Amino acid sequence: MTTIEMLSALTANDIFFRIINMVIAGLDQNNTPTYRPEYHITIGQRGHELFLAIDDDLDAAVRVAFEWCQHENLIKTAIQ
Repeated sequence: MTTIEMLSALTANDIFFRIINMVIAGLDQNNTPTYRPEYHITIGQRGHELFLAIDDDLDAAVRVAFEWCQHENLIKTAIQ
C-alpha cells in the first residue's frame, strides 16, 4: 500500500492526521531558529490525539502510524 493509499484509508475511517515536516535544530549566530527535516505524524479521532510517529522518512512515519491504527482496530473499512 502506498503512502497516499494509507492516508486515504485513514481519512475514510474518520481518523485525522497532522503532518509536520520540520523541527527546530537550534539557533544560528543571530538567535534565529534553524530547521532540519523530520516527520511527525499525529493520529487522532473525535478530537483526541492518540498517537505520534516520528521518522526522518515520510513514508516510514506514515506506515508506522497506519500500522498502529490497524493494531488498535481504528480502521474499519478498506479503501477500494
